[in-house]
Amino acid sequence: MPRTLRFAATLTGLSAIGLGLFACPPTYFNNTATLGGNTPGARGEVQISFVNNTPFRAIFTYGVYDQQDQFSVPQIGQFVVDPDPANGGQGRLEGNSTSEPLVFTCGRTIAVGTGHFINRVLATDASIGADEQALQPGIAFSDKPLDDPQAGEPTAGMDEDGIAVLQGWEFECGRSADPNIPNDSDNVSLVIITFEVDPTQPDGFRIDFEVVLP
Repeated sequence: MPRTLRFAATLTGLSAIGLGLFACPPTYFNNTATLGGNTPGARGEVQISFVNNTPFRAIFTYGVYDQQDQFSVPQIGQFVVDPDPANGGQGRLEGNSTSEPLVFTCGRTIAVGTGHFINRVLATDASIGADEQALQPGIAFSDKPLDDPQAGEPTAGMDEDGIAVLQGWEFECGRSADPNIPNDSDNVSLVIITFEVDPTQPDGFRIDFEVVLP
């Protein structure tokens, strides 16, 4: 039966795995946990879904990467104003909407708009074909209509930091879904990232996440 772990951005790192194991830092689990897969040496998959509980369109770049491997190319996705029909990694995330679960090959970190992740994307081939407006650190929120020149600008505010979710500490890599079984995701973690308006936060927004473990 799936297990759900819920986190607020201010509680990143306090996972059920680590509550009783503070002698080992999060980086230990993040660097040593299995990457899953169906065979030795393979990588499993992870699903990511976004819930935009703000009334504003969100514009940002996200993805999965191995943050300590400077030679690997990140896997990226983007939410933009005008998604390129030829780019399956682009979509639009309007206010009060939820994305479909997006499947990625497992990596050490899920990153949403973090500066380190954006710099890694810019330094690799992952930036080819990417929307430049969304390829900036942070998550921009726009209250302009789609036909407005500022539709992709942070006219409603911006979360400047983004968020990183660590594999092995905050989510697990299971096996890959079986292509012969429709909708087979029983052994694939689902990471749900939620945007909220929060006047108590310096940027006026809060990012929470929960992990549904297989």
